[in-house]
Amino acid sequence: MDGAAPLTIYLAEIDRGAVALVGGKGANLGELARAGFPVPNGFVLTTRAYALAAEAAGVDPARPAEAAENLDQADALLFGRVTYEMMQEAWRQPAPAGARHDWMEPFARKIDAAKKYVVSSTLDRVGWNAELLRGDLGKAVQQLKREPGEGLFVGGVELPLALAELGLTSSWCSSGSSAKGRLCSRGYRGIST
Repeated sequence: MDGAAPLTIYLAEIDRGAVALVGGKGANLGELARAGFPVPNGFVLTTRAYALAAEAAGVDPARPAEAAENLDQADALLFGRVTYEMMQEAWRQPAPAGARHDWMEPFARKIDAAKKYVVSSTLDRVGWNAELLRGDLGKAVQQLKREPGEGLFVGGVELPLALAELGLTSSWCSSGSSAKGRLCSRGYRGIST
């Protein structure tokens, strides 16, 4: 082998530190499998496989640039602890040389600079332009939603579900719609209120 990143990797070999290698969804699945959740045995394609396939198909892999533009529609990002830690690992600047493809950089710069709120009962502090939210999740998010601005994007798996259970979400918003005054979850195509 030439030392390049593999094209596939088994879920059992993935943890949250592998976001740059397998993407957020792959890292989430690996982390869930390691935590004992009933995740079927399987594998994921790596970001290298995606880049090679896109190049071979003549497809512009600039979707992260589109994602970077979508971040302009919100004032801040709202993450749970696990998603925050994985996103920080994958996107915090500066990245080690060769850790990312050039087409990933617009998104990396944008998410690195974005304001973030982190919901956690276990973290003592956060960095990476983030503020820790503790206590009553519903009250904290309602307060954030009352602040003026474009709105919030929610990332993760458990947090959007918890917000839905609290009645803080009411409809889906498409990836191209504005987040103004709303709570949008890109992990679920945009939950909004």
